[in-house]
Amino acid sequence: MIKMTKYMKHFGAILSLLFCCNIISGQINDAELWTGISISKKITKKISANLEEQVRINNNISSVKSVFTDLGVSCRLNKSLKISGNYRFINRGRNNGVYWISHRFYADLRYTYKAKPLIFIYRNRFYTEVGQEENGFIRENNERNKLEIKIDLDRRFMPF
Repeated sequence: MIKMTKYMKHFGAILSLLFCCNIISGQINDAELWTGISISKKITKKISANLEEQVRINNNISSVKSVFTDLGVSCRLNKSLKISGNYRFINRGRNNGVYWISHRFYADLRYTYKAKPLIFIYRNRFYTEVGQEENGFIRENNERNKLEIKIDLDRRFMPF
């Protein structure tokens, strides 16, 4: 009988957590579509330039959320270290049909480490963005870090 009450307490706690999870919802049911096209050109062995255009559509793919053009130059310093500088022109759509324009300048430092079969990629990005929002002119400075882990399969992968 003692074991049964112990299990009932655990079952009750799990059951109450499940009901709370159904009540709390952090996402909106909204389909979005992100499309883009990019062109890159190798200038020298270590320097390349790229141009990218992206359109982000939301509200169940019915209205344009943002459109931006990204222009950048990157330089590979050695096998594992790469730096880049970019400019992004951003049009952000608002609910009233008005688009607000902002300009973003950012620099990336990317470090790649290969330990077969794993590839570790660390990126540090610093950006500054200027533009207008509801409360007027804004200037925003941020730093972002990103760590990717990839698996390099030397031979062809067959799932079945």
